[in-house]
Amino acid sequence: MWDWSFAADPIRAREFVNIRHASRAGITLIGSGTETVTTAPYFHPNQIVHLSNGQLIRADRTGRLSLGVNLGPAHTLQQYTAAADLAEATTGGYWKSVAITFDT
Repeated sequence: MWDWSFAADPIRAREFVNIRHASRAGITLIGSGTETVTTAPYFHPNQIVHLSNGQLIRADRTGRLSLGVNLGPAHTLQQYTAAADLAEATTGGYWKSVAITFDT
């Protein structure tokens, strides 16, 4: 996605992660498990960036940030199956949304 990269939690069932508002200002993810996110090269090499979750991250030598985003427990049911649809319909908060902003 526009020079970003994403790596899904290996124990998560097969499902999509919803990516919204990915920009130099931050990102919102909706899904489950842990998602590893690497931004496009928006920042100066080695620049320290404050995240809205309280973390400080240093950009790599190409100006990218790499961070883990905790979207709660990894789902065990494959998305778009009858069992997953039932779990989603009957479980409050089945999908977790996390917004992180980048403050330089």
